[in-house]
Amino acid sequence: MRLWKFATRRNGAYVAAAAALIAVVGALATLTLGAFWQVEIPGVSSQRLAAAGLSLSTPDNPLPPINQAFAERVAESSYPSLLGPGAAREVVLAVVTDSFQKPPMKRLCWVVAAVYAKGIDLPGPIGQSNSTAHWFLVCVDANTGSIALAEGGS
Repeated sequence: MRLWKFATRRNGAYVAAAAALIAVVGALATLTLGAFWQVEIPGVSSQRLAAAGLSLSTPDNPLPPINQAFAERVAESSYPSLLGPGAAREVVLAVVTDSFQKPPMKRLCWVVAAVYAKGIDLPGPIGQSNSTAHWFLVCVDANTGSIALAEGGS
């Protein structure tokens, strides 16, 4: 009888340890891999965004202080001619990383994206000609409501 109790306790301890290990590995995998899951915007490939130094990944916090409707109003009021009629719009919550900024920017943002089938003229730097963009993103910081980034490309 004693042998049976000992074996049962030992097996129970192994099962509990295995369950704890699985839980820890799962939590670590979620935290580690969550930042690498890419957020997609229809009409804008991740390769095009990468060429502009941008990447969008899945956020850890799906309920930020700033809501989507407020972020859309901020983006529209800041760029009315670019986010108005004639553009297919998409709004996503993502962790936005801009590797071209020094230091690199990494923020939780509402990304208000406009995709233009025929393209739209964006003003270039002073002394240079305009460029034609097929997409334009306005990233509104999901914690403060301020514009973190506005970027266009083709």
